[in-house]
Amino acid sequence: MTTTLGLQYEEFVVGQSLSATVEIPAQYGNVMGLLQGGFLAAMFDDLMAPLSYLTSKNPTTTMELTTHFMRPVFVGERLTLNATVRKPGRSVIYLAAEAHNGNNKLAATAISTIQVMQLPNS
Repeated sequence: MTTTLGLQYEEFVVGQSLSATVEIPAQYGNVMGLLQGGFLAAMFDDLMAPLSYLTSKNPTTTMELTTHFMRPVFVGERLTLNATVRKPGRSVIYLAAEAHNGNNKLAATAISTIQVMQLPNS
């Protein structure tokens, strides 16, 4: 579980995917009781970062993250997020992710370009 955003990692498939769930807390909501989009983008990043590290076996850093919002997510709702490796590489990894609400409706998608940082040989 990540301590900042509360993601609970559920399933990891080596070199392929990582999934997580999260219940949306009130402090991430706006005045209308909806999840503020920046938090959802951060959740995608929190999911894709460990997947990229586990895939490359090296430290990684996000170069680009694009998020598309499909439907509102309400405070108290449980989201299921799934990230997949689209194209692994030695210097760059391409990932995609989806977030589904409690009714299994697509709430948002994301794509990310991740740079693999090569560690100097000791």
